Amino acid sequence: MYKKIWRFVPIILSLSLFILAVWAISQEFKHYTFAQLLASLDHITTSRKLEAIFWMALGYLSMTGYDRLGFYYIKHPLALGTIIRTAFISYALGNTIGLTLFSGTAIRYRFYTPAGVGVVDIAKVITFTHL
Repeated sequence: MYKKIWRFVPIILSLSLFILAVWAISQEFKHYTFAQLLASLDHITTSRKLEAIFWMALGYLSMTGYDRLGFYYIKHPLALGTIIRTAFISYALGNTIGLTLFSGTAIRYRFYTPAGVGVVDIAKVITFTHL
């Protein structure tokens, strides 16, 4: 009985946090119109926007090192380009979409499987990168 209930705890907690986040954001932005928000973005210079994109890309690129270490840990040789491409996409989309463990896992499975990495090894890398 308790096992059935505990299965739903992470889902309920995730939904509760999501609803709380949406509520908090709506409280912050309720005093502004959409046009005002867009106008405020126009005040940010192009160089600052490009700088933000650069630092964001560098941050995601640095996170690809986790996957590289994961493959080193499981002693599975794989081209560095494949690891960087897959990990970059996985972290970028996973952190944007949310539920990184699920979305990132699907992306890694999709890219690493054709590269000859087995499901068990993919699971080991994912476990390594999320601990």
